[in-house]
Amino acid sequence: MLGKLIKYDVKATAKTMFPIYLAMVILTVLFSLMIKLRFDEGLLFTAVAVLFGVAVMGSAFATLVISVHRYITGLLKSEGYLSFALPVKTWQHIASKVVNALIWSLLQGAAFFLCFVLMGIILGDIEALRYALSFIVHVDLDFWLTMIRLTLLSVLELLSSITLIFMAYTIDYLAPRFRTFIAVIVVVLVLVLRVYFIPASWINSFDLGVFQWVWYVMAVVSALIYSAVTWFIPDRHLNLE
Repeated sequence: MLGKLIKYDVKATAKTMFPIYLAMVILTVLFSLMIKLRFDEGLLFTAVAVLFGVAVMGSAFATLVISVHRYITGLLKSEGYLSFALPVKTWQHIASKVVNALIWSLLQGAAFFLCFVLMGIILGDIEALRYALSFIVHVDLDFWLTMIRLTLLSVLELLSSITLIFMAYTIDYLAPRFRTFIAVIVVVLVLVLRVYFIPASWINSFDLGVFQWVWYVMAVVSALIYSAVTWFIPDRHLNLE
């Protein structure tokens, strides 16, 4: 059942996100071609440049807003009555929303990387591309292992951030007033506490290996705690709108 929930959330989000990512790629190509062909003056170029900047910066913001909106409308507002009426456990609803947000955050990163590559191909020269490909092919194993570790850490930290935002909005909906403001306060307080509980000796040692593993553990433990709080409130106490 969890797979069906994830599939439903991803398909529903795709109706909004795919056009945004497609527009970002098209504007990247158009903007790069205009620079390459030296058509870089006038009102048209200015308009394309502004739209390109808005699309690139707005895609990340849109991914976050739409993912959070699906969580709020699907579980915390009146639609939540229908969701919780299904023969599905609370943790499956929450897991579906978290996985959906994680998938689209990763796709947003992939779309941004694709735009960067396309811009490099259009504006760059052949020799630079050959050098980049040669570097990728001949780089040693330690480099790739480091990249894998950093990628895993980034994904875990992204997962922790998503669950933190969901937890903050879940707590926020217990308050009768000042919503969103309370969610922001919760996020800030939690982030401050996370930094506070890192032992200063680990930071001062500058041992990258130790610090990296500490960050792994903190990201996983944080995500589990945020998820547990997010599950507990709607499962036991939350009054939906």
